[in-house]
Order: sequence, then structure tokens, then C-alpha cells
Amino acid sequence: MILQSILSILVLLCILQNAQSLTRPLVIGHRGTAYLPELTLSTQSMAYAYGADIIEIDVCLSRDNQLIVIHGIIENDLL
Repeated sequence: MILQSILSILVLLCILQNAQSLTRPLVIGHRGTAYLPELTLSTQSMAYAYGADIIEIDVCLSRDNQLIVIHGIIENDLL
């Protein structure tokens, strides 16, 4: 979990460094929209259609070694 946090921070710093040269705000999609279920492919497609520059998702490795998209996971609350 610590490694994931460190990687997330590093990615964010890289994004922010590149964003300084933008002439408009950087739009980052996260979780979803009020119109569709969160964390679904249709939500990601809608974010892209609305012009999101980046779509950020939270990925976790389950106990059976499957990658899953989930938001707000607690370290000891693994699937």
C-alpha cells in the first residue's frame, strides 16, 4: 500500500510538472459521474467524451491475485 501511494504521488508530480505549460486547466476524471455507475468503462468513456485530459483510477490486487478497480479501499479490507 505504501508503494502504491509513492507511485501515485510520483505520477501526480510528473503530471503537474507538464501541466505548467498548459494554457488551460488540466481536467482529471476520477470515479465517475452522477449519470452512470462509478468505476465502469462507460463512465471512463463519458469522461473521455467530455474532454478529460487524464482518467485516474484506483487499482488494487485482490487476495486471489486479480487486479480490481476500487475506490476507498482500507488496507486490511482486501477482497
